[in-house]
This record gives sequence, structure tokens and C-alpha cells, in this order.
Amino acid sequence: MITRFGKYIRYILIAIALLVIVDSFVSLAQVQVVDANQKVIIETRESIMQLDDSISTLLTTDAFSKTYILTGDPTYLNFFNTSIIETQLRLKEIQSINTDNATIQKELDAYKKEVNAHILVLRQAVDLRTTEGSTNAQNFLTENEKTTGIQELQKIMKTIRRNQMEIMENNINAFYEAILIAASTNILAMLMSVSLLFITYFFIQRELQQRTLIDQQKNEFINLASHELRTPITSLNLYMQVLLHPKK
Repeated sequence: MITRFGKYIRYILIAIALLVIVDSFVSLAQVQVVDANQKVIIETRESIMQLDDSISTLLTTDAFSKTYILTGDPTYLNFFNTSIIETQLRLKEIQSINTDNATIQKELDAYKKEVNAHILVLRQAVDLRTTEGSTNAQNFLTENEKTTGIQELQKIMKTIRRNQMEIMENNINAFYEAILIAASTNILAMLMSVSLLFITYFFIQRELQQRTLIDQQKNEFINLASHELRTPITSLNLYMQVLLHPKK
């Protein structure tokens, strides 16, 4: 027979099982949030590095073109062409990293447009150096750098970089927030589970005590009933003996 304490045990065990299930779902959801934010953080950091490298490569391209214009050494012309290729590769890499961010993509399109415009000016200056000489090439470069110079590109790059830093900071905060929620949920679930286990232990002990008490009461009742029934049966047996074997 199950006492009232025993009836509570099954409900507590069900509550523990539900608590574990809920904690598992919450932890899984937070793990997914952590993974997503970690991915964004890594991609944004990579994008910032590529952006810094692109402006650095563009500065190198600019330096090679001006050196060629001054010296006419074809070695610098080869370096110039190689740097242009590296710059284009950097831009493609940045755009591939930020495909999911429409705002950054728009800013990158503007940045890429300005980079291509600057490279076009450098190419035209290099061509002028080959056909018309160093002076005309330098004058052409000086006139056009006012609108397509490195300084303008650096301004655009700083804007993109600032926006990406904000994105990375927000994702870092969300990353740690998800970890905190997961850890807090696990700790809370563990504390509640331990508390429910202690309550279950208490009810099991009370259940055992109640069953022991019931068994004792049952045994006492059986002994008492046996004793009370034995006395009249013994007397009745004596009467039957007298009736069956009367004294002669």
C-alpha cells in the first residue's frame, strides 16, 4: 500500500525529469547562439584585418606607381601590377566575408568603387609616363589625387572599420550573455534538482517509516486477534470434550 508520502515521490521524480529536459533545451538554444555569435566575431575580425591589408596594399601600389613615374624602372612597374592584383583579391575576400550584412556590403561597394577609380588614375599616370614622360604623368597624378586620393579612401575605410567594430562588439556582448544564461540555467537546474532529490529522500524515508509502522500495527492486531480467539476456542474445546466423554 502506498501512503500519502509515497504518492508525492512520483510527482517529484517527474518534476526532476521535466527540469532536466527544459534545461537541456535552454542549454542547446544558448549553445547555438554562442556558435552563431562566435562565427560572426571571427568573420568580422577577419574582415577588419583584410580591410587593413587592402589599404596597406593600395598604399604600396601607390608608392610603386609614383616610383616608376619618377625613375622609369620597369621593375617597379611589375611590382605595381602585382600590387593591383593583390588589392583586388583583398576586396573580393572582404565582400565574401560580409555577404550576410547588407549595410556593410553597401559601404564596401562604395569603397571598391573609390579603390577602382584610384587604381584607374594610377594606371593612366603610368601610361602617361611611358608615352609623354615623367612631368606630365606627375601633373596628371597631382590633379586627380584631389578627388581619388588615398585620404578619401582612408576616410571610407575608417567608416567601414568603425561599423564592423560595433558589430563585433555587439556580438561579443551577445556571446558572453549567452554563456552567462547557459551557465546560470545549468546552475539553477542543478540546485533545483538537488533540492528535489533531498525532498524525495525525505519522502522515501517517511514512506518507509509509515510502512514499518503499518506492518507493526498489523502484526500487533494479528497477535491480539489470535490471542482473543484462542481463549474461547480453548473453552469450547473443553466443553466438547466433556460432552463427548462424560464421567461415568
